[in-house]
Amino acid sequence: MNNEMAENAAEKSGLRLSCADYSFRPLQPWESAMQAIAGLGLDGVDLCLIGGSSHLNVEDLMADPDAMVRRINDTVAATGVAIADIALLADPDLQTLSNFGYMAANNPDPELREAADAMFEAVLDVAARVGARSLTVLPGVLWPHETKEESFQRTVTVLTEMALKAQARGVKLCVEPHVGSVIQDPEDALRLCQEAAPCGLTLDYSHFISRGVEQDALDELTKHAVYVHARAATTGRLQVPLERSEIDFPRWMDVLTGNGYEGYVGFEYVNIEGDFQLDDIDTLTETAKMRDLLRGHWATVDAG
Repeated sequence: MNNEMAENAAEKSGLRLSCADYSFRPLQPWESAMQAIAGLGLDGVDLCLIGGSSHLNVEDLMADPDAMVRRINDTVAATGVAIADIALLADPDLQTLSNFGYMAANNPDPELREAADAMFEAVLDVAARVGARSLTVLPGVLWPHETKEESFQRTVTVLTEMALKAQARGVKLCVEPHVGSVIQDPEDALRLCQEAAPCGLTLDYSHFISRGVEQDALDELTKHAVYVHARAATTGRLQVPLERSEIDFPRWMDVLTGNGYEGYVGFEYVNIEGDFQLDDIDTLTETAKMRDLLRGHWATVDAG
């Protein structure tokens, strides 16, 4: 079973659910995390390439892309879990969650940008060869030595170039608006979609809800979503147990489907130490609870 066959099998259920392999980082090697995702009955994986802290290593990919393609394809065939998205975060240590500008799309350092471009093109090549629908990158940050508009416009320029390269390979480039990014406000994320076409969004409401943004202020962004994350959040907390969530997920699903969304719904619960308070969640339990909630709502809507 290749990635196309795995995706076709997932489409038969109507609702395609996926999960970040990083949610199960303690399970080593990567194949074990993929087996856990398959065991949860999920259809796809958000394959994370995060500096030196993810299961699969960007440096290994760049050193031997053929071996990486074989490993991914073999695991997809063995588990039946399709590649829903590949997420590229060049931060050398995600555990700190403090260096999102490192090799980011709008980093003004030409040497780092050159290195980031080489990394992106290598990952894009693998993404195309394994049949990934989308490739997610980060938008960059507000740089202290320049205005917000200067940082934003550099993001637009670079992401437009990257999106066109991805489009030529049959992959959709997505950017994820996250806390602390140059597009952390919904109006900026919407503007980016308008100015950096054909770039789409990997949309995670938790990054906005945690900053006090109202849910209905985010609905317009779903029209630009290529991939979405479902993660419970509340004001001041990027990740909480489902019972404490301020996000109305049934309504969220209705808005997505009403706006024609047909992609995967991904779960991205993580356990990471640091200032973002992401270290007190049972990723397996919360993933299963969100799975059951969304499938239950989907069944109700489908039956009606």
